[in-house]
Amino acid sequence: EDEARETSKMRRLLELANELKNGHDQFTARLAILSLLALFQDILPSYRIRLPTQAEMSVRVAKETKKLWDYERALLAHYQQYLKL
Repeated sequence: EDEARETSKMRRLLELANELKNGHDQFTARLAILSLLALFQDILPSYRIRLPTQAEMSVRVAKETKKLWDYERALLAHYQQYLKL
């Protein structure tokens, strides 16, 4: 549940960082970009995140493992969006 809340906040910051979505407010966009930078520095793990393969996805895994995979997938997607800003 905490991961879902965290990713929704990242999504909101990404929207604020995009001037086309925030009403063309450059100051807000810059603040959001700086906030995302601090956020990613704090939460990105020190290990390499790797998306699970199709074979791994087809195997039954624990609920916690699936939750971790979903969180890491969302984290990577948000980080990729941040890099494109």
